[in-house]
Amino acid sequence: MLLHYRDGRVLAAILLSLKGDLMRVALKDADDVLELRLVNGVWITENCELVTFEFPTAVFEAVGMIPDAHSVNPKADFFWHLDTVSEPANLASNDELPN
Repeated sequence: MLLHYRDGRVLAAILLSLKGDLMRVALKDADDVLELRLVNGVWITENCELVTFEFPTAVFEAVGMIPDAHSVNPKADFFWHLDTVSEPANLASNDELPN
């Protein structure tokens, strides 16, 4: 993922966890984990810096995930699917569900 700071910095990171309003990321070439908090609809760092983030599509494509061509809208979020996963079979009843 890429973190974009208001001052123009763009840092590469890996998402470690996302739980509620807390996100933990490992920044490239950094020893410490960065914690981001969602406050009033914006993500802020421990130092109260506003950040936005993006997930470049090349990363997803490299692991076999591709955007669904029928739901790609540049003004909306992407919907992703694994290109190796087929549609689930329609089950006639709940009795056929695996335990």
